[in-house]
Amino acid sequence: MSSSIHPIIYKISLEEEQRKAKARRGRQIHNLQQESNFLDHSNQSMADPELEAIRQRRMQELMAQRGMANPQNSEQQKAQEDAKSDAEERRQMMLSQILSSEARERLARIALVKPEKARGVEDVILRAAQMGQIVEKVSEERLISMLEQINNQTTKQTKVTIQRRRSVLDDDD
Repeated sequence: MSSSIHPIIYKISLEEEQRKAKARRGRQIHNLQQESNFLDHSNQSMADPELEAIRQRRMQELMAQRGMANPQNSEQQKAQEDAKSDAEERRQMMLSQILSSEARERLARIALVKPEKARGVEDVILRAAQMGQIVEKVSEERLISMLEQINNQTTKQTKVTIQRRRSVLDDDD
């Protein structure tokens, strides 16, 4: 009897990751406060509005460098990421309704090799569907013909020019 040992995969829970991130932010804020306190104590004799403005600017720069510029900023970034993922989800759902399973598989294989080309083909298909040009599911054969049309439109003509260098020793006469 042969026993196979499966590798154990350690996963850190989301809560623990959040706790560690919170602790890191706490340490960063503590370090910033210490630096700010040092600046306050070393320059107490020069307390004026201009100096305070410089301190505030420096504090903002340090926080921005550490990625803690503003809690609203991180909320905005999260909202943008959520909006992007929702849009991508809707896009994939529309494509699944428009394309047959074979066509989706072919497009997925193309995306592995040339993601920008697959994205362009998806855009063309979605635009055509929105304009009402596609009334039934796109089969693999129709996808292939669309790909050929797109290839013919975007084919770049390469031109090779050979220039031979003439040697000083070679005489034409």
